[in-house]
Amino acid sequence: MVASDALRAGAIAIGVVAIAPATWRIAELLPTAVQDGPDADYAWGPPHITNGVAIAIGVVGLALATMGGVVVALAIRGDRIRRGWIGVLAPLVALAAYVGVGYSVLTTPVIGANIGGGLVLLGAIPAAIGLISATIFFARRLLRRTDHRAERSARVEVGRQRSEPDREQQAGHRQDHGDDDHGDDDDGRGGLSESGSA
Repeated sequence: MVASDALRAGAIAIGVVAIAPATWRIAELLPTAVQDGPDADYAWGPPHITNGVAIAIGVVGLALATMGGVVVALAIRGDRIRRGWIGVLAPLVALAAYVGVGYSVLTTPVIGANIGGGLVLLGAIPAAIGLISATIFFARRLLRRTDHRAERSARVEVGRQRSEPDREQQAGHRQDHGDDDHGDDDDGRGGLSESGSA
């Protein structure tokens, strides 16, 4: 059970992280006004990799991200994790996508200043703080709900354990009364038999 939970958590974490390269490659497929060349300017130098390697990175990232999403969906459907985890994971997914798309914008060839890259850098810290804060908020709320449910279950269990001796006592009293009633019936039947024989 612990091993399966660890594997599930690892698959989800890998899926979230893989969104960054997946969205980077998808953004790279969009057409740009300036082609890569000696006259192009960059806010951040593009990675020195071949197109085949870039495609492989994008495909693997997309596959891992899809795997993570499937694991989450199956875990929620099978009641392995609560639906509230979507709120915890969604800001992290958005942050990974911001990193992937932002890197693509920073490495896009332009002529002159890369205004989009500047906006990405300006928004990076606020976006990171906001999305991580949202993750912490939803995680704390989920934990509070889990604690409340655990306390409720514990109270119900304690009440059930306390009521069991009472039930057993009531059952014992009923049995004792039943034995007394049977004894009275036997005495009555015995008296009738004696009077009949007399």
